[in-house]
Amino acid sequence: MSALMIVSTLLAVVIVAYYILQKYNPIFVFLLSGLVLLIFSFYLTGSPIPKAPIRSPEEMTFLNVLLDSFAFITATFKAQLSGVGLIIMSVAGFAAYMRHINASAKLAFLANKPLGRIKNKYFILSGTFVVGMALKIVISSYAGLLLLLLACIYPVLLALKIRPITAVCVLSLIALDYGPKDGSSINMADMVGQKDNVIGLFLDYQIWSVAAYVAVIALAIPFYFAWVDKRDALKGVLSGEAEIPQILNPKCPTFYILFPWLPVVSLFAAYFLQIKLDVVTANFISIAIVFAVEFIRHRDAKRLGEDMVVILKAMAEIFVSVVSIIIAAGVFAEGVKSLGG
Repeated sequence: MSALMIVSTLLAVVIVAYYILQKYNPIFVFLLSGLVLLIFSFYLTGSPIPKAPIRSPEEMTFLNVLLDSFAFITATFKAQLSGVGLIIMSVAGFAAYMRHINASAKLAFLANKPLGRIKNKYFILSGTFVVGMALKIVISSYAGLLLLLLACIYPVLLALKIRPITAVCVLSLIALDYGPKDGSSINMADMVGQKDNVIGLFLDYQIWSVAAYVAVIALAIPFYFAWVDKRDALKGVLSGEAEIPQILNPKCPTFYILFPWLPVVSLFAAYFLQIKLDVVTANFISIAIVFAVEFIRHRDAKRLGEDMVVILKAMAEIFVSVVSIIIAAGVFAEGVKSLGG
């Protein structure tokens, strides 16, 4: 039986991987395969359907097993939407609002100014990496962060005669899961039963490993990319001059650069003051503060209604692209666990 369970588990993983690599929708693949595995493992190993009501042997018909499996999917959706899913959606909504009012762009634009004072272009690459890693704390979206860096810092790098391929390679190194607003960190905290202690996990477990990563990579960048440029020069494969994009200063007050930090500052302050404050509440409080400032600035209540639509759309988009995959993968994982393989 144990050999059959192991083979069944491996077969399930291979089949799911195959269809995902064939570009089938992963949410559909995970949900369908999880449903099949839950039913299959019930009849193969006798594993009960998770969160199913206790039934007598006479009641365990195929219809009831099927209904219990769908009920587990429903329970998983409810748990995620009221837990880590809502946290990730609120973070995405706040990040989208910061982009909408140009606060994130202003922060990235001003962050590149210190880089222009560095003489050695390879040290500038190290500085870019450090700045990007710092911005990752408050700009949780990889796509949002890298687009900002490409719009604000990338042109500076080109103007300083840094090759485009070198510039984008350094920017790609910033893609690291860490910080109290990062979706993966939030999910990790939920997995270990600490979803209300994301700041504590960051300070106790992440910060020093992240600091070590930043230090090591920042020190390695000048040596590595200087060597790469020399190697490519000897091979005669150095790219030609790239067109330098125009560097635009976003239209918003300079103090708006403080807004992306509001949820993080609130969470840190609450942690040290021993006040219970979750990520969702911190994001909504921050949105309310920015709403008040935006109303004072523009004197237009209708504008705030349009801003709310931006936030809600971003929450919906992150539900489709991230939260729903977490839910579907959770159902599949439960099906694999029930096989015992």
